Amino acid sequence: AVTSDVEIAAIGADFKILSSFADEGSDTHSHHSKSMEETLIDWAREQTRRSHDVIISDMCESWGDGRAFCLIINNYHPELVDVSILGDAYGNVKQATTAAASLGLLPVLDPLDFHKSKLDKLSIITFVNQLYELFKEKKYPKGSLERQRSNISRTSSVLADSEEEKRRQDMIERGRLRASQRRLKKCEYRNSE
Repeated sequence: AVTSDVEIAAIGADFKILSSFADEGSDTHSHHSKSMEETLIDWAREQTRRSHDVIISDMCESWGDGRAFCLIINNYHPELVDVSILGDAYGNVKQATTAAASLGLLPVLDPLDFHKSKLDKLSIITFVNQLYELFKEKKYPKGSLERQRSNISRTSSVLADSEEEKRRQDMIERGRLRASQRRLKKCEYRNSE
């Protein structure tokens, strides 16, 4: 079987991950420091904290719907992942892996695997580790959080405008109703004379 450069790179990334897990079990690893898996979980929790429906508690099942991958990438590159259209696991993972590939990351996840009941923990760890290595030193881009705040502010403004318009329409309708009632009373008064 012919092995592509991408497959070789993915195997190398898997080996690097496995090596770091092996190093964690050695005597040189301090029992006070976090394991790589704990570090990734903590980092992912921080990255997804703005979404109340994404809870990262492990490096397997928590990633099953693909939403966390998308949220992490969206934090740094909102132009690559549209979190407003998140849906099923396949679509979410497809969106995340396409965005990750455009950032130069290895395609270690297969969206079709996310329809299976048993997820590949090593692939998930490898992918999250790639995201971690890419983004760990970066702050959210200046525009992404400001853009979200601006969108929230704009939405609030539109809602306020719509509420104001509704109140205005109600006042107009009440005015029309009062005018109709006055005309009716005038007509009744004239008819009674």
